[in-house]
Amino acid sequence: MKFTSRLKKISLLSSIISIIIIVIIVGSFIFQISHADFVRELETIKESYYNEQKKLIQNEVSKAYDYIDYQKSKTEDRLKTEIQDRVNEAHSVATNIYNNNLDKTDVELERMIINALSAIRFNDGNGYYFIGGLDGKMILFPVKPELENQDLLEVQDSNGNFVIKDMITLVNTHGEGFYEYYWAKPSNQLDNNKKISFIKYFEPLNVFIGSGLYIADLEQIVKKEVMDMIADMRYENDGYFFLTTYDGQALVFAQEEYIGKDVSHIKDVNGISIHNEEIKVIDAHGEGYIEYMWEKPNVDGFYPKITFVKGITDWEWVLGTGVYVDDIEETIENKKLMRKKEIESSIIFIAIVISLSGFGVVFVQLFLLRKAEQAIKAEERLYEILTNLSEDGIFILEPNGKVIESNIKGVQMLTGGKENFIQLNFKDMITEIFPEDKICEISKETHLRTNDDNLMPVEIHIKSIELDRANKYIAYLRDLTSRKLYEETLKEMAITDELTHVYNRRFIIDQLQSEIDRVQRLSDPFTIVMVDLDKFKMVNDTYGHVFGDEVLKVLTMIFKDHLRKIDFVGRYGGEEFIIILPGTNKESACKTIQRIKEIFKCYQWVHQDLMITFSAGAVEINRSNCNEDVMTYINQADQLLYKAKQNGRDRIEC
Repeated sequence: MKFTSRLKKISLLSSIISIIIIVIIVGSFIFQISHADFVRELETIKESYYNEQKKLIQNEVSKAYDYIDYQKSKTEDRLKTEIQDRVNEAHSVATNIYNNNLDKTDVELERMIINALSAIRFNDGNGYYFIGGLDGKMILFPVKPELENQDLLEVQDSNGNFVIKDMITLVNTHGEGFYEYYWAKPSNQLDNNKKISFIKYFEPLNVFIGSGLYIADLEQIVKKEVMDMIADMRYENDGYFFLTTYDGQALVFAQEEYIGKDVSHIKDVNGISIHNEEIKVIDAHGEGYIEYMWEKPNVDGFYPKITFVKGITDWEWVLGTGVYVDDIEETIENKKLMRKKEIESSIIFIAIVISLSGFGVVFVQLFLLRKAEQAIKAEERLYEILTNLSEDGIFILEPNGKVIESNIKGVQMLTGGKENFIQLNFKDMITEIFPEDKICEISKETHLRTNDDNLMPVEIHIKSIELDRANKYIAYLRDLTSRKLYEETLKEMAITDELTHVYNRRFIIDQLQSEIDRVQRLSDPFTIVMVDLDKFKMVNDTYGHVFGDEVLKVLTMIFKDHLRKIDFVGRYGGEEFIIILPGTNKESACKTIQRIKEIFKCYQWVHQDLMITFSAGAVEINRSNCNEDVMTYINQADQLLYKAKQNGRDRIEC
């Protein structure tokens, strides 16, 4: 007993001494390592700070440049939209004048329209309307009235294009459209500038109405908008941008008194000409950094500053922003304080952890040894019970995919029996998910190739584990067959009419919207047909609703048999059906429905003397009329259907 007691005391004392020694050694090691790391960090922290700041201003300038580039790219689109809208407005004015004065002669109407449009100006007075006849004579030309009623068919722009003749060809071919040419501005007759005009045919007077704008005029507006936006841009609280021209005029500047003035002469305290350095960088590389000394806002003295600039070549602008880099000293001091606290906290934490761990080991070691074997056996038994109760297949795998172990469900999923189990390789049975022919951590839905070579939908989760000091994988497989079947059933029910097994109202309306979107993208026309059985209420009242349901089923069966696979048939309500025929114009669609109508009309019913017919209305949707909503087209088809009913039924109105 004494020996045992002495042994316990020696063991306890040895543990305490060991803990103290370990704490001292680990603490010293941590201090030395942390101090050495900090010394190295101080050497690189300034460089990292510079790089971070340089990256920041480069990214901000790039974002601002991308904004400017985007606005430039939209200039021509904006111009086209504006002049098209203006011409459409003028065309509407002319149409209203004509419709409200039908008692007037064409000459009187022409004069009224000219009077209404001649004085209108827009786009800072640069925009105006012109009217030309298809004989080449301009009847309205406000900026050059001396050319009115003159034959201008042979007038050419600076590139040799016959402007009026080309416009007449455009009107005759398309009715309206854009035309690009080079034309002198009213304010400068010597220089020709690119101009885009939109012209539109006005049929009542056999003339075209047009208007045009110069690209350069709208570009000035875009530049002003860009300068206003750049002036308002901020980042990192106080970060701002500047804009100058290549010759040194300030467009956007922190000191507002410099805006509009020449800043190319400004130098820093060391005599560096800042603008000249910016131009050198842009000439050499298109963008880059310059460094100089500059005063801070609201702070005395001059401080080191780094600026990133980028050239906007076609506008001859310099875009840039900069940051002061003297804040690094404050950052270094903060780093020192933080590192000191980290070292102290680490030593204290390690000392506490080692002490608690050491004393814990001394007091619980024997107890844990006695309980370890019992716990291991109990856990193994519990693990076996739980895994075999699971409805999921659970597998232990080698990294190459070989199956080491599995629960009962896993054996059933892979082989159906235990005899061939150990020859299996997991990656050969799971399709298309393992790169480089190795097992990896994944979580997804895929397919399992079963023993009878069928594919079973499964949900698979694979995690890496350490087992007996070796890298293994644990995999969980869940059979999704029932769930997938249920999902497919629900999906089919959601879009199908229960009685006729064609598409239901909701789906056919959604599909109609999809076809409208397709026309808007690709200009590929299609036709919608509204079908309604004639005197169907009388059929139901005479022969009963069961027979009426059979009539609806027969009709949809005939539709399916005689329409293309790409066509859509949906029950809109009661005895009404909607048919969508993609890529089909109205004439072809009506021929198809007429053929189906005759087949249905000749169908032999149980009641031999009975003949049932239907009426239909068809509407074609193409590029010229594709901007209405779904219900507009349905109503149009319905109105034509109603017309067919009024005209005697058993007919199609197209």
